[in-house]
Amino acid sequence: ADGENYCTGLDGLYDRAVLYYKQGARFCKWRTALEINDARGMPSAVAVKEAAWGLARYARICQEAGLVPIVEPEILMDGDHTLERTIEVQTQVV
Repeated sequence: ADGENYCTGLDGLYDRAVLYYKQGARFCKWRTALEINDARGMPSAVAVKEAAWGLARYARICQEAGLVPIVEPEILMDGDHTLERTIEVQTQVV
């Protein structure tokens, strides 16, 4: 939907992850946020798919560098949607 944001930042991640591993890191975490805004059609199917693909790529890159990835699709609570709508979106995303 118009105005949706997508998490980016995978460029150069492998080299950074290798460096972090050499410095003693063993875990890594990435969170991607999805907004609920029914009036604007958010989150769109494209946003949900891109979030899943981004988290999966992140996890794979980190695993290849020896790190244990922790990934979190975050559903933003901002807005006037109901708890039931939040549950619906969270179920769809996870």
